[in-house]
This record gives sequence, C-alpha cells and structure tokens, in this order.
Amino acid sequence: MSKNINAPWGSIRYEVAVLISRIVETVAAFGPELTHDERKVIGPWLDGLVRKLQRSEWGSRQDNKQYLSDYTIALWGVVNNDSKVIPQLARNYKLAIHDLREDGSIVRESVRGGYTLSYQAVAHGLLVKQTALIKNVAKVEIALYSAEGNRSIQTSMQNIMQIRARNAYVLTKIFFRFLFKIF
Repeated sequence: MSKNINAPWGSIRYEVAVLISRIVETVAAFGPELTHDERKVIGPWLDGLVRKLQRSEWGSRQDNKQYLSDYTIALWGVVNNDSKVIPQLARNYKLAIHDLREDGSIVRESVRGGYTLSYQAVAHGLLVKQTALIKNVAKVEIALYSAEGNRSIQTSMQNIMQIRARNAYVLTKIFFRFLFKIF
C-alpha cells in the first residue's frame, strides 16, 4: 500500500486515509500483543504512510478529511509515545469548535448537496473520536469545551440528531403518502 495512494493534487486519497486510520487503530488496539518482529515490519511501513497523510493538504481545516488526519496522526503519536501530539490535537479540536456555525454545522461540509447530513455526521464522529483520545491520554474532558455562542460538540451533535429525526419523520410521511396512493 505504498504506490498509487496519492490523488492527482498530491494528497493521499481519502479512501486510503480511511484505511490508514483503521490500520493505526488496529495496531493501537493490538499493540501489546504484537511481537518485536511484527513491530519491526509494521512500524516503519505504517510510519511512512502516516507521514504521507500528515503532509496531505485538504484545502481547509474545516473538513472531515482534516479531522481524520488529525485524529490518525495523534493516535499514531500516542502509539509511539510522542507526548507532543495530544496538545496539537487539542488545539486543532478547539479550532474546529470555533469554526462551527451557531447551529453546530460545519461550513465546509454544508456545501455537499444531498450528502450534507452524511458529511456532517462523519465530521462530527471524527471530532468525537478526537475528544475520546484526548480524554484517554491527557485525562482532559475537552468535549466540554465551548466557543462563543455556546458552540460545542454537545450542542452540535444535538442539532444533528434533531435534524436527522425531523428528516426521518418527513421521509416516513412522504413514504406512506406515496404508498397509500399506490394502493
């Protein structure tokens, strides 16, 4: 997994970034069970991939791909006992909270057309993963952090859940109206 992983603009392809993240999560989970020989093979290879991910440019800090990169790089740092990664992740997380709109949506993810809610959910899920990693390592409850206008991950997630519930209700009504017209 070292060739053909870059997009035409030079960054790692998103689907490769997701795969790298899952591999890092797996290595983190199995860490103590990996043998020295396995570490000698996996470590340098995965480190090279994470470094490529770290150099990727996503066009904005307000992007699910950037949140994925931040989380993956920090988790890889934790696996390798790098104490500098959590403060950097916390700074990036706080920037993400400041970037939220008043309704909790992420500006960059709001221009995705019919997939907006899906992108919002992915981006917020990655922010939640960041809070869990920070809490686990630094014992800091960063999920309580809020920016001006009461912007926080909690209010943002509440808004997304309300929107999804409202959409599900509307779609159910439309479906049953359509169904009753047929029969």
